[in-house]
Amino acid sequence: MHTCVECDFQTKFKHYLKRHMLIHKAPDECTMYKCLECPFETKHKNYLDTHILYVHKSRDEVTMHSCPQCDFQTKSKGYLKTHMLLHRSPDEITMYKCKRCRFKTKHKSYLKTHILHMHNRKWLYK
Repeated sequence: MHTCVECDFQTKFKHYLKRHMLIHKAPDECTMYKCLECPFETKHKNYLDTHILYVHKSRDEVTMHSCPQCDFQTKSKGYLKTHMLLHRSPDEITMYKCKRCRFKTKHKSYLKTHILHMHNRKWLYK
């Protein structure tokens, strides 16, 4: 396990720890990625790319990804994949289950949020 020296964050992946460590740095201590169209700035280049896509690009400037089962459309292929889980029953997909209570979900990120809000933070990164 890779452990943050500043807080109780732990991860199996070294690059996640490297990305996490940016939260402990002041903006003048690291590269800041700035939007050219508004005051938005971030320590993560991919956050800037996502910001530009969702805030400054219109639907006709990007490829829209459409759900084949309903009218849902999104600029993100990843969001479409997440959306598609809504159309599948729990017995068709992997369900993420909390080890501390009966909570279960189709979305790994929802389980992480549940653990963060309902249980000890340390469970979040194991």
